[in-house]
Amino acid sequence: MTLGAPAAALTLGLLAWAVLGGGAPAATRMTEFDQRLEKLQPRAIRGAAVTGASAADAIAHPIFAVGTAALADATLRLDGVALTPRRQAALLSINGKNAEWLERGDTRDGVTVQAITATKVVIDTATGPRDVLLGDKSAGDASPVAKAAPTGAPRG
Repeated sequence: MTLGAPAAALTLGLLAWAVLGGGAPAATRMTEFDQRLEKLQPRAIRGAAVTGASAADAIAHPIFAVGTAALADATLRLDGVALTPRRQAALLSINGKNAEWLERGDTRDGVTVQAITATKVVIDTATGPRDVLLGDKSAGDASPVAKAAPTGAPRG
């Protein structure tokens, strides 16, 4: 019965390991390392003492601009949609301003047009994506607003 090349290599490696002392050299080095590590003393942490006044100051002046206040959502009104083989555009009024023709991907006043269909537009704002239906005002707009004349014209 023959062992084959892999078995012979494994046997030869095991023999060399045993002749050279097995794992003793590595174990000796690890023991030395552990002894040296035990002798080390941790350094004292240097830094300013935190007082109640400095903590109150840190809370009063936040690092980030948003803070805990709720984000104001844009008021939107979809006045029209233009769908042609070469272009999709929505006639969109943002925050009561004159309606503008915006194509998919366009951004105005923090509002990005994501998708346009025959009856609605999907937009993305600071508070997340939402649908705006043709002729409806967004939930953030409770006051009646007269329709302003659109700016620009749909290009086809």
